[in-house]
Amino acid sequence: MPKTGYFILRYLASGILMLIGSVLMYTVRFDTRAANVYGYSILMGLSMTTTQAAYAVGPALVTPDRVAECIQFMNIGQGQSQPLGLAIASAIFQSKTLSGLNDLLGSKGYSQTEIEGAVAGAQSTLLEKLPPALKVQALLVIVDAIDAVYVMAVAAGPCTSLHPACCLLVGSRSFWEGAAM
Repeated sequence: MPKTGYFILRYLASGILMLIGSVLMYTVRFDTRAANVYGYSILMGLSMTTTQAAYAVGPALVTPDRVAECIQFMNIGQGQSQPLGLAIASAIFQSKTLSGLNDLLGSKGYSQTEIEGAVAGAQSTLLEKLPPALKVQALLVIVDAIDAVYVMAVAAGPCTSLHPACCLLVGSRSFWEGAAM
């Protein structure tokens, strides 16, 4: 990216791919073909091509004496955002799944401990023991909860696409001027 200077277009394309891939992943249902899921995953994977781009772009946009601070800032941001995103996604998934399975299985004689074990994945055999019709309903609850997690990625796509606009608004200095320093 430092050689071409077209990082803004790459961020824009990355955000668009993230939005398309995550919206498609949000549409995944219990009976969605595996090939579709793989294709959607590829789109989301391609959208992640700019996640490390800041390490090439950032130092070129700051004065040489601020490069270390720029890299430290990016390290902290990436190091803290990943666990935070995982914690939020886990909370969404667990709360929606637990609530849905409690509604579905609680009245059918399954204990809260069994349901919590199934959600936590703690070597639970609850899903294996369910009658076929009830198992399908339980899997639908789980897939629906996974869909709710993809809302985070749906929101991330436009945020990534807005990044170029923020770059243009923050400073009048271009990538080329930063690279020349």
